[in-house]
Amino acid sequence: MNEVLTELKNPEFWMSFAFVLVVVISVRPALRFVRRWAKKEALTVKKSLKEAADVRRKAADLLVQYQEENRRQPALRKQAMAEADSEIAVLQEETDQRTNDVILHKKQETALRLKMIEENSRQDVKNKMLRRIVRRTEKNLTERRAAGTVVEDMDSAVEVICQALTEQIPG
Repeated sequence: MNEVLTELKNPEFWMSFAFVLVVVISVRPALRFVRRWAKKEALTVKKSLKEAADVRRKAADLLVQYQEENRRQPALRKQAMAEADSEIAVLQEETDQRTNDVILHKKQETALRLKMIEENSRQDVKNKMLRRIVRRTEKNLTERRAAGTVVEDMDSAVEVICQALTEQIPG
């Protein structure tokens, strides 16, 4: 025990003891700091892992959605083409109907114009014929007056003129 007492009186012992005590006392806060830092790092890693898992899940969902869309693309394209074809058919039918209506209208208009031209031509011919008859009658009357047979033929000439006028003048 003497040895122990002499050791206890030795300043090197107390220096070593103080060093160990300082190290033990310093280790505890350092360990606490290291544990807190390790927990934070663990939480950060867990959070990163969770985010990565979420991103992966979202990517998988997007992949499924993309594959579904791509699988439906031919059907959607076919449906759009069918709708476009039916719309084209409707528009073509409307265009044909409008064209037929315009053609019919033009035919009716042309027929009406031709009828008017024909009527005007008839009227023109009638007027020319009347003028010609009147001139001939006037000429005949002038010749007969000069020949002295005016009175006898006057009644027949007036009758012929009235009959021609009645036939040629409408209404």
